[in-house]
Amino acid sequence: MANPQPRLNAPKAEWFSRCGLPDTAPISVNDYARRLCRYIADPSTVRVRTLEQYGKAPPLEKIRTWRADWLAERDWCRGERDPQESAAEADRVHEFCAAIAARIAAGDMDVATPANDEAAEEVGDVDDGLPAPAVPPMAYTDVLAQCARQIGVSVEDMLSRSRKARIVRARQFAATVLRSRGNSYPCVGRYLSGRDHSTIMHAVDTFFHVGMRDPMYVEAWGKVAPCAAKFARSRAELDMVMVARP
Repeated sequence: MANPQPRLNAPKAEWFSRCGLPDTAPISVNDYARRLCRYIADPSTVRVRTLEQYGKAPPLEKIRTWRADWLAERDWCRGERDPQESAAEADRVHEFCAAIAARIAAGDMDVATPANDEAAEEVGDVDDGLPAPAVPPMAYTDVLAQCARQIGVSVEDMLSRSRKARIVRARQFAATVLRSRGNSYPCVGRYLSGRDHSTIMHAVDTFFHVGMRDPMYVEAWGKVAPCAAKFARSRAELDMVMVARP
């Protein structure tokens, strides 16, 4: 009699922990597929990945629904609105500012101004005992713009689907810099026009193996990368630095 096939057990820790998204809680098949829908646009790919992990997967219709729900939630979190609604709000703000400017010009509103330069200096030197405002962290859009300036391309080129060698190298450089700043691979993929995490991991590998042979990219990496990651010369070294960072 043939031995029965062993039952496929769900992993104790999902493989997202290897992508910068640790999650040690047990999950179900549907939870796993729903998580994949966040950064894999193709429902068939989500189904195949789920089958590889569990031996079973939800139907494609359900996966498409989860993907649509995730996109709607993402757009809502980003505050994306209808262009006509945004234009109407901009017109209201413009009218409000114009009305205030007209009242100030007519003398109907008093604008507080320092009596002289000495008074202004005294106000500026007051120590209220509060800590200095913290410098906000650099947004990913600023990082992309900084990378584009170093390489001599535009941000639109890096976010496009162009396969020109010059654009691909710049995109790989930007992906590596975003990763060096503590972003997970799925997060970097979302920043770069919704690419999946495996594409970003390949881009980082290629940058260290090919891009770092170009003196221009070596110089750009030294200028843009954080101090903790400047001496990384492989994706494994870069991931080690990311784990060590608080």
